[in-house]
Amino acid sequence: MIKYLTVSFYLLLGICVLSSFVVFLSYRSQTPVIKEYNSDTSDLPIEFIDNLNTSYPNITVTSIPLESIKAMYYFKLSKFDTAIHIAKNGVKANPFIGFSDAIIADSFLSLKQIDSSIYYAKRAYNHLPNNIVHQDIYMRTLIQNKDLDRIREIFLKHKGSNHEVLYYRYLTSIVELNEIDQDNDLMYVKEAISLFPKNDRFPVLLALIENGIDNIFKANEFSKQALEFYENGNFIKSIEFFKKAESLVPSEPAYKENIGTSYLRLKNYDTALKFYNIVIDSLNPRNGRAEYLKGYLYVELKKRILACESFKASASFNNNTGRQLLSKYCNEWIL
Repeated sequence: MIKYLTVSFYLLLGICVLSSFVVFLSYRSQTPVIKEYNSDTSDLPIEFIDNLNTSYPNITVTSIPLESIKAMYYFKLSKFDTAIHIAKNGVKANPFIGFSDAIIADSFLSLKQIDSSIYYAKRAYNHLPNNIVHQDIYMRTLIQNKDLDRIREIFLKHKGSNHEVLYYRYLTSIVELNEIDQDNDLMYVKEAISLFPKNDRFPVLLALIENGIDNIFKANEFSKQALEFYENGNFIKSIEFFKKAESLVPSEPAYKENIGTSYLRLKNYDTALKFYNIVIDSLNPRNGRAEYLKGYLYVELKKRILACESFKASASFNNNTGRQLLSKYCNEWIL
């Protein structure tokens, strides 16, 4: 009996050691994969991914199914059918976190199979509704289904988390579907600009929401015509059409700057200066363009100190043209 127990003990010990060794080797091979997942890259060759041991253990140290990690690489290679097939094995390995469902949803969306995409995106969202990736894929599928009520519901439920992706997805959806609640959506896009000042897409969305998509298109057409007149030296006509564009989208600084520059070419300096100052003082785009245009106006008037002050202000916004003009006209000046 003792001999039997001893043999059983050593057999069990051997199995445990072997199991631990297999797990150790698996976790070691997972390290570069997890590193890429955390940095949102996919530079590892697909041969390396295919050779991963995904059967034992079948999840990573972070509980993500290895099959779904593999599916993610196939998704990024645009092999969507393969990604779906592999990710479904990942659902079996861990059906509770929704990671696999999100990959399947994204793959179906890429294949334009919207109903299937919505089904899996909803599953992913329901598993972990506070996960921004799940919110995003669900909202993207709902955009295809033009379900703006549900999109608004998700946005309002989670916007307190202050996720940049959530704001961007919601605001692009209302613009894309041309279903804008002027009062509330203006407030949300201004919130986004305040929360994410480095994202230059939110000011564009503000212009679209504030002025209306139709007005943006009309203003662009007027601006194109104005530029043709300007290039042909007809500055009076260019002013006329830039003003038409500016009246439709008064928040766009480029139209006022172009009106000012047209007046500058007509040597109507006072009016040109007025438009540059409106941009600087009221719109304040902080890109340095109006500042260097104002500086060039002062060069024309031979007011070198004022010109250099304007070029210096432009350069302070990291505007390359402002820097070049500052260097050209003001090197020997101490401001």
